[in-house]
Amino acid sequence: MRTILFGWIVFVCALPGLSLGFVTEVALGWGPIDPADLNLFVGAANSALEFFRDDLGAQGEVPPLEWLDDALSLGIGEGLDLGVVLEIEMTVFKAEVATSGTYSLGGQDYLISLSLSLRNMRLGVGFSVPLFGKALTLGISGGMARADVGYVGHFPYPEDNWTFAYVPPSGEIRAEASSFYMGGFMRAALGIFPGVRAYLEIRGHWQPGAPLVSAEGDMDLNGDDKGDRLGFFGFWLIGGIQIWVPF
Repeated sequence: MRTILFGWIVFVCALPGLSLGFVTEVALGWGPIDPADLNLFVGAANSALEFFRDDLGAQGEVPPLEWLDDALSLGIGEGLDLGVVLEIEMTVFKAEVATSGTYSLGGQDYLISLSLSLRNMRLGVGFSVPLFGKALTLGISGGMARADVGYVGHFPYPEDNWTFAYVPPSGEIRAEASSFYMGGFMRAALGIFPGVRAYLEIRGHWQPGAPLVSAEGDMDLNGDDKGDRLGFFGFWLIGGIQIWVPF
């Protein structure tokens, strides 16, 4: 292994005109997400709110929860440019939905509040090949991922009149899921200063589903008597800045 690594270093250093250096990247991204089990909870909670209002005839307003359908990300990377770029990367993306309000029924007020947050962190390594004078880059990456889900709910309801099959849980739940991820990207870059480039990329990723586990065991927010799972697959649009410093 040492012989291979030494031979590669000698090879890239001997190439005429090859620029070697340290690379730092900072990027912001946006992309669709569809955490199916968490969105099943959103749908069930909204149906419970609708039952409270329309079937029981409660007065007041509690807006429905929005779907968890997109997220914003922040990514950083540190690497070596040896003709190809070897990099350590970390990316975090998060999303959150919440609602609150009061229903009045039978002379009694029911103060309701529901919030659900999701944060996903990835730590891994990347390998990329610059083309056409670094105007275009193709790369792959992969590593470990961890997702954290936080839920806080307060859902008082008239138990004697409640016939709907689902009741949003009251209390606080924290759960996490550990997995791995893999991805690939295509990037277009433009130099703006010596050693500084702005870029725009399309990145595809896959993070297989993993169980969400809380201190009490498997989390089941949606009430289907199955443990909730969390995974991601799709394409993101990412913009960033790359700083290159020679050896």
